Amino acid sequence: IWHFGDGQTSTVEHPTYNYKTAGTFTAQLIVGASAACSDTANKTIVINLTPGVPTISGKTTTYNNYLDSFTVAPSAGSTYQWTVTNGTIINGQGTAKIVVQWKVGTTTAIVEVIETNSFGCASDVKKLNIGLSKLGVDDQLKNIGFDIYPNPSSGLITLNQRAIDNQRYTVIITDGMGKVVQQFNWNEMANNNQFTIDLTQQSAGVYQVTVATEQSRYSAKVVLVK
Repeated sequence: IWHFGDGQTSTVEHPTYNYKTAGTFTAQLIVGASAACSDTANKTIVINLTPGVPTISGKTTTYNNYLDSFTVAPSAGSTYQWTVTNGTIINGQGTAKIVVQWKVGTTTAIVEVIETNSFGCASDVKKLNIGLSKLGVDDQLKNIGFDIYPNPSSGLITLNQRAIDNQRYTVIITDGMGKVVQQFNWNEMANNNQFTIDLTQQSAGVYQVTVATEQSRYSAKVVLVK
């Protein structure tokens, strides 16, 4: 007869047993034809706690090519294996927070995570379904409260934020080849929610103005004429 150390027993020759709680248990096997003719073997078993299924926090609807962050509540000593369908993990793999850039041309995506604790025990997988939609590059800045004008421009362009928020922004201007021609911290440079971008020394062409946060990037195209 088998005694599993938690009050449960079995008379099966080769039992399989699942402990319900973590802890240290003494499993005992008693073999014999009678009480007078028997032998006993003991084995100490340590059962470690399996992590619960983590809860993913983050957007469930977003846009193609956007950068979005996803988090779980961190547990000391745990690592986190993330898997993303129709997106790329930019940073954070192995930690409780990742930043993802979504693939262009898809309408659905999936974020999955498995937590492994310090004992090497893994949780069940947690899945979050994401809906993706296309947002035209010229609409992105308007969507987060920025206006840019005039467009086309001869060189001086006003970037205006319609309402003050606590977000920190970096403004990046790139030319048609993707080369950065200007970059500045919006929160330090803007005056009364406005800043004039001077492209008078740049050649005529199409430029992209990107307003970036820690998690996301939003852009608009500007035509420079001479």
